[in-house]
Amino acid sequence: MKKIVFVAHDPGGYDAVYPVYEDMRNQMECQLFCIGPSANLNRKFAVRIDMVLGYLHDALKNDEVAVLITGTSWGNHTELDCLKLCQKYNVPTISILDYWSNYASRFRTDIGEHIYPDYYFVMDDLAKKEAIAAGVDEKILYITGHPGLDKFFNTKKTLQPRTVLKKILFLSQPLSSLYGNSLGYNEKTVIVDVINICRELGLKLNIKFHPKDLQDLKIKYRKFEVTGNLEEVLPSYDVVIGMNTMGLLHAVLMGARVISYQPGLKIEDACITNKLGLTKNILTAPDLRQILENVDINNRKNIDNFVWSDGYSVRRVIDKINTIFNARELYDRGNR
Repeated sequence: MKKIVFVAHDPGGYDAVYPVYEDMRNQMECQLFCIGPSANLNRKFAVRIDMVLGYLHDALKNDEVAVLITGTSWGNHTELDCLKLCQKYNVPTISILDYWSNYASRFRTDIGEHIYPDYYFVMDDLAKKEAIAAGVDEKILYITGHPGLDKFFNTKKTLQPRTVLKKILFLSQPLSSLYGNSLGYNEKTVIVDVINICRELGLKLNIKFHPKDLQDLKIKYRKFEVTGNLEEVLPSYDVVIGMNTMGLLHAVLMGARVISYQPGLKIEDACITNKLGLTKNILTAPDLRQILENVDINNRKNIDNFVWSDGYSVRRVIDKINTIFNARELYDRGNR
């Protein structure tokens, strides 16, 4: 029997791909490979990168792959290598986007070649519009919602905000590795600001590091570190501060007070909670201090009108995959 093969490298890609795998494995034969940072999120499916390509090459030669489904990553081209290999064997390929940015550059190789999937699943109209503007062919784009967000709607957690702030959670990101200083800020400069402001205001601060954060950064600020899934640790905090991480959207959906802090931002704002009007971009340390001091935070905009806000994104993705799979089956039968 043919398998659906899933491959995830970055944590965001894993968040988008894994819920689909978890549901589909009850329907048909599925194989999940977690490589790179995603391997640290699920050791059960952790494999070396060379093992994925070796397995896929043999499985394709033996006509054992029905569909390839990947996340979208930065700094590693394994998913692109998998896409290219499957397309060589005329096997349908799907990539699931996990964030509203870098729509085309995620699929660009070091030599400037773009290796796109046959089907590119994006979250909503905004993502589709921005992807087209970035040069992605509209014909491969499909709006399915975001599979990684379903759990935040299906397990409602109501947080009771306090009028006096005591504990702050900062969500770090490896922005310096991705952008250097081109944004006007990075996690190194922002952490210093947040630590100083929390110290001045007598607030307890914890930092939740990103799996791809630099090890030196983690060691330097390890006394602030908190571990665990965001949905588990979040209820202990009064405010969540981040830069442009997807975790800010997760926190908003769970009912937390959320701040996007991007001091000295030099480019167009890529923070999705700011783009959706759920948060405002705070650009200076004095402004951040004033907001925390006065508890001036409101993320109460209604989110019910967004495609991904109904908790059924996984189902939409699977329905589309089944359509693709069934169409390919009919095609193969007609050409035997």
